This record gives sequence, C-alpha cells and structure tokens, in this order.
Amino acid sequence: MKLSLVGDDLICSEKHIYPVFDDIPIMLVDDVETTHDYITRTLEKVEQSKANETEAGVPPTGANERVLIDAFVQGEIPYTSGILYFSVQNRLTRYPIPEIRLPQGNGERLLDIGCNWGRWSIAAAHKGYQPVGIDPSLDAVLAARRVSRQLGVETSFVVGDARFLPFDGDSFDTVFSYGVFQHFSKENVRTSLDEVVRVLKPNGNTLFQMPNKYGIRQYQQHRRRDLRGRRL
Repeated sequence: MKLSLVGDDLICSEKHIYPVFDDIPIMLVDDVETTHDYITRTLEKVEQSKANETEAGVPPTGANERVLIDAFVQGEIPYTSGILYFSVQNRLTRYPIPEIRLPQGNGERLLDIGCNWGRWSIAAAHKGYQPVGIDPSLDAVLAARRVSRQLGVETSFVVGDARFLPFDGDSFDTVFSYGVFQHFSKENVRTSLDEVVRVLKPNGNTLFQMPNKYGIRQYQQHRRRDLRGRRL
C-alpha cells in the first residue's frame, strides 16, 4: 500500500485518510462493519484527540516507563494470558513473555495479528524475527510500544483490522495469531485468511492458535461425566 503523508494524516491512492496518533498509524477503514468495539473506541479516541489537540489518557513514555509494569498490561493480563492470571491481575512483578513455537529466526519479518500489548511480538523479536504487531485497539498498541521500549526490544506496531491488512503483498515470511479468529464470524475469518495469503511470501509460514470446541475446562468436565457412567 503506497501512502503519502499530508499534514498529520496518511492518504492512500484510493484517497482513504488514515490519522497518525502519537506516531502510531491508525489504519482502520471506517465505512465497514466492525468486528469489535475496539475499532469504534479507537476511532472515537482519535476524533476526540483531534478536537482537543491533546493526548489525554495516554500514559507518558520515556524514563518513567522503566519503573513499573505497565498499567494497561496489569489490567489486561487475564484476558490475554488466561484465567489463571486473574490471581495476579494488577499485581504483576514482571512481564510474562511466552516462548513462541517457531524456528530460530534470522531477521525474517513476522506479522502478529491481534497483538494486544505485544507479548508475542516481543517473543518473536527475542527469537530473531522482525515483528510487526497489528491490533484494532489503540490503547493496546500504545501499551505494546511502551512495553517493547521498557524491555529494549525492536518492534513495530500498527492499529489496523485483520480483514484489511495495510501491507503490500508478499510482505511477511511468517504470519502469527494467537486466540483471535474464534471471535470472528465465518465470513470475517475467510476475509482475514484471504488477506493473510496476500501478505504472506511464497513458501511462507503461518502459525495460528485457536481454542478447540470445548476448551480444556469443558473437556475435563465432559470426561468426568463420561467416567461416572463407566465401571472402572
């Protein structure tokens, strides 16, 4: 996608206007059905910031961000990392960065769809990839950038929609997504996967995580019920 910077906005060849908020491109299409209220809230926040010409509500960056675990991550952690993290919500003492199940990278470009606060993008960077995280939530993307800076990790982040990936074709060696597509309708999943195919290089790799039909807790419950009816 070829973009031109006009004032504080990016404009594509089809004349779509994309605002830039605190150096973060907001690559959302505003004339289509939204998949999540994150999109609506992000667009509203950008419009409000334009009206007020301020960045109120955005935590400061710089030296102070090295002191504490990011407040956004503290609140969001059980929703991104699992229900076991409810016990430490708002009480984290370190960032739980997972191990990404990919081969060791050597500078390959990786797209992290639905990056939220950036834990998988950071994990990919630790493993030698050049990650680009995309998420419809401006607050999440701002947090991802802050956390990456805290940890001294080179990452890039964009606010955008998986159905309309703002990248040229054949742009990424790997496309990764964790726990995102189960929230989409079947039609939106198909649209998003078409976009994944478009931006993925020939012979590129994909790694998607989605829960199974029941999830582990439901599986255990069904297994217990089944065992109760059997004679062991």
